[in-house]
Amino acid sequence: MLSVGLTGGIAAGKSTVAAELVRLGAVVVDADVLARQVVEPGTPGLAAIAREWGSGMLRADGSLDREALGAVVFADPAALRRLGEITHPLVLAEHERLEREAVDADPGAIVVHDVPLIVENDVAHRYHLVLVVHAPEGLRVRRMVEHRGMTAEQARARVAAQATDEQRRAVADVWLDNTGSEDELVADVRRAWHGRLRPYEENVRTGTVAERSGGPVLREPGELADLAGAAAPVELTSTGSPTERGDHREHGDPAELDTGGGTTVGRLWASTGARLVARLGAALEQAGVAADVSHIGSTAVPGLAAKDVLDLQVGVDDLGDDRVPDVLARAGFPTRQADGWDHPHPPADDRPWPKRFHRNADPGRAVNLHVRETGSPGWRWALAFRDALRDDPDVRSDYATMKRAMARSHADDPRTGGYAEAKEPWFDLHGSAIVTERLATHPVEPDLDLRDPDAA
Repeated sequence: MLSVGLTGGIAAGKSTVAAELVRLGAVVVDADVLARQVVEPGTPGLAAIAREWGSGMLRADGSLDREALGAVVFADPAALRRLGEITHPLVLAEHERLEREAVDADPGAIVVHDVPLIVENDVAHRYHLVLVVHAPEGLRVRRMVEHRGMTAEQARARVAAQATDEQRRAVADVWLDNTGSEDELVADVRRAWHGRLRPYEENVRTGTVAERSGGPVLREPGELADLAGAAAPVELTSTGSPTERGDHREHGDPAELDTGGGTTVGRLWASTGARLVARLGAALEQAGVAADVSHIGSTAVPGLAAKDVLDLQVGVDDLGDDRVPDVLARAGFPTRQADGWDHPHPPADDRPWPKRFHRNADPGRAVNLHVRETGSPGWRWALAFRDALRDDPDVRSDYATMKRAMARSHADDPRTGGYAEAKEPWFDLHGSAIVTERLATHPVEPDLDLRDPDAA
């Protein structure tokens, strides 16, 4: 089963995408339909609205007066948030129920949750992937005026009440740009379905890692991200074909997004890493596993060249916890090696540092996931080395020089194993001293610690 979030601004074209996904075989759960159902007469949701804003929100027959409620909440952000606090838990419970029913009927189901407010309700981390349908604000306003009978002022107020394009980009794995014809948008949906969603679901269901090949090719963080490299997501314009490289880009955090001409590979790594950390954290927390999650490795270091593979770390209390492999596999990270290990640094007579090694099932994003016991030497090393590289430009430059030399030496290798082994002498000679000094002067902290009641 694959759980997919579908969102987009009002009048962006989300209904067209949802209809095509149904034709392709997806089970679409419509949040708008559920939102109406949870406030029907006699429901706890409608009773809560009447208590909050009075009986003036009810029609003579006892049903919700949607126009009256809309006039209140779309003019007051605080009121809109309060409405979400009332209805969101009710709608979420229905989403979960319907997803369970779909999976019971078909274990290979792709369940698409059509949720206009994925960003506003902070639920993007609940899905394996998030699809965002986009159209410029001016086009959406025109559509609402022409097809929904709104005034331009009413339409702009609806747009202003929702998340910004930059905020949606921060949660998007697939970006569908609906500025062209409906046929073009439908064609893009089909490409995303066959190229990413369907194989991703099969990999999750069968516990299979996504295929990966090729030697050690380093990407420079300042490069513009595009579909020519594995870093780019399935981002599609309404033309259905690659355009200028700035138009095919992963989605950075709002503060980092270069809306004028694309985003860089480095920003792509940072935003994708944050997104995956949140998803893994949600899956582990839901399963009741005490854990921490971090983005580690070269892609977690601004300004550092790296292979286009994200490294993530999950810290657990017990590496033998039988729940962890299943939780990670369902989240899209099947086991690659149950009895993996790291080279100890510095080398010693001790046995290698144990870990579990998982990889991604998503064909659109290469990830190595290292599972280590929290506080173990390998766990501490990964965080301390990352932080030393972030803070010390000389260390970062020295490491980058070595990486480029080793990548050139192994450019003809069909895999990256030789490149990885070739770096070990540098770690023994230089990396050990760097990490030892770092650990003596700085604490190590994961990005997300689920043991911390204030986390996330």
